[in-house]
This record gives sequence, structure tokens and C-alpha cells, in this order.
Amino acid sequence: MSRRVMLIGLLVALLAGPVPASVRAAGVTNAQVACVLGRLNTQAKIGQLFVVGIDGTRPSAGTARLLRSWQVGGVILSGNNVGSASDLVSLTTGLQRAAALPLLISTDQEGGEVARIHVGLTPLPSEAFYGRNGSPGRVYADTLAQGRALKRLGINLNLAPVVDVLSNPNSAIGSRSFGPDPARDASLAAAAIKGYQAAGIGATAKHFLGLGSVTTNADEALPVVTASRATLEARDLVPMRAAVKAGVDVLMVTRVLLTSLDPRTTAYASSAIVQGVIRRELGFTGTITTDSLLTNAIVNGPGPATAVVAALTAGDDILLLLREGGGADVLHTHQALDAVRRAVAQGKVSMSRLNDAVTHVLQLKAKLGLLPRC
Repeated sequence: MSRRVMLIGLLVALLAGPVPASVRAAGVTNAQVACVLGRLNTQAKIGQLFVVGIDGTRPSAGTARLLRSWQVGGVILSGNNVGSASDLVSLTTGLQRAAALPLLISTDQEGGEVARIHVGLTPLPSEAFYGRNGSPGRVYADTLAQGRALKRLGINLNLAPVVDVLSNPNSAIGSRSFGPDPARDASLAAAAIKGYQAAGIGATAKHFLGLGSVTTNADEALPVVTASRATLEARDLVPMRAAVKAGVDVLMVTRVLLTSLDPRTTAYASSAIVQGVIRRELGFTGTITTDSLLTNAIVNGPGPATAVVAALTAGDDILLLLREGGGADVLHTHQALDAVRRAVAQGKVSMSRLNDAVTHVLQLKAKLGLLPRC
């Protein structure tokens, strides 16, 4: 097809009404993203990479200052942020009103034991329930309804579904997984992703990789997955590849040592894994987020300030900071923001890497209809 024909087709699409996803991907939203990116100073670019926990059921003065001074890219809501349904709508509306650039407002609403929101909707059963009793059609219908309910409450990104294969029945992942069958997990995970995203919110495939094979809780210590690359391909990467094929918006990399992929560096901080496996081998072009970098294992280990710089350098886009039990950690959050600012100023994080990460965040916001006209 000639360039002229393509341009005419684009013009016709624009005049005809809503721009289809295929046309947006061809450059319409990219121009908008580039325009917004060009208006951000370095501090605001750094802020856009952070999704942080907050305190209370109303926007606090501290949260408002963080939104204004750093222009953080988003927040993650926990149970302590939830009052009534109307309180939650007021909170999310107030947060968006206080932000210079619309926020990613996320939560962990997996279903079963991990459901932060219990107002304005009925939480889903656990993924294990669907693994035993569900079909892709049922998963799609249920996640579509759940996604629509979350969107009505002002939440635009769900940190779900879990795509870990439960190959070890004693794994800490437990009922959060669809089960031990990689092919079935892949089918159900793809259905969940499509359901949430059809509702107009983002979905997140987590966790990369292999937590269903170990008993160690990644929040407390470093899990070590010693499975061979062949085993990972036949087991853990099956639903992860299905998630990428389904067009998942976000992929979460966790704190785990995958000895067959990088024997020295934890996954979220490994460029061999983030850039080599996730970007190049899996072909994932969406937004990559860390798991929380405020877990006990990180706070008592390398520290959040070190962790965020390592993650950004490796290729992660969103730096997630959620305190154990939920809520804000003001000290560590500001230390982490300052650490990235110093790393950029000193050239430890290149401006091209910073711009690449911010671009992925802004592309996600554009897809969710959050970017303002520019």
C-alpha cells in the first residue's frame, strides 16, 4: 500500500468518528505522547515513573504536595483507602483533580484473598476457583463486569491477573494462581486480560517469573528459581507468552532470581531479563512495572533508593512503591525520587532511558484515555 493511500485512509478514519486502535497505533497517540513528553521537565519525567501508596480515604495535604511537586504518575489503592463507594469515588476524583497530569489509579483486585475493593462491586472468586470450575468465556464475562465496576469507582488499572503456574502446591502464590496446567492458565489469563481491557481499564500480567514453583515469599526474602530454560519455556513462560499475545497493557517483573536467565541479578533489576527476554524475545511493547519496591525484603536489603535506580537502569518503566500493609511511606518515597534524580544528573541513568520509560507510561495513559489534548 502506498504512503498516499495510507494517509487518505487515516484521514477518512479521523473524519468518520472514533479512531480505531490500529490507527492509533500507527501514530495518532504517539504524536500526542511526544507532545506531552516535550512539555515535561526532568523532575516531572521522573515523577511520572512512580506509582505510590497513599494514606486515608481523602486526598491528604502530603499527597497533594507530592502530586504537585513531582507530578507522580499514579497511585495504588489499598484497603485502608476505601470507605464507602461514594467516598472512593470522591477520593479518585479528588486525586485526579489535584494532579497536573491525569493519574494511573491502580489497585490489586485479583479476586479471592487479594481483593482491595469491597464497595461498589462484588469481588471475584479466586483464580484457583476459575481454574477448577471456570471457562475462558466465564472468566471474560466476570472480568469485564469487574473492570466496569472498577472504572465507575475511578480505578483505571488493575494489577491482575496473576499468570504464575502453580507447579509447587506449597507455593506462597497458592489460590492466586489459576492452577498447575500451563495451557489452561494461559487460556484463562488471556480471557481475564481481554475482559478487563474491554471494560476500559488496564490489565497487568504478573509475576515474571516462576513464583508458583517456589515456597519463598518474595516480599520477605529472595526466591531462587533453579529451573532450566527449557522448563521455564514449557511451564512458566506459556501463560506469560499468552498474556503478551493477548495484548496485555502492563507486565510486572518481581524480585526473583532466575538462574537460567541471569544467575547474578534479581529479575526486576536485570537488563538481560527485562530488555533481553521480555522486550526482545517475548516481543512485549507495553509498559513494564516493578513489583513493590517497599517490601520488607527490599527495605531491609538494598533499600528502595538503590532498587528504583537499578530497576530503571534495567529497563523497567513504572517504579511501584507500596508499603507493607498499604499506605504511604513518605520517607522512602522521597528518598527514591531523589535517588533517580541524582542518577539522571550524574549520567548513571541516561536521558534516553528516562525518556523511553516515560514514553511507555504516557502511551499507557493515552490508551486509557487519560492524556489531555496537547
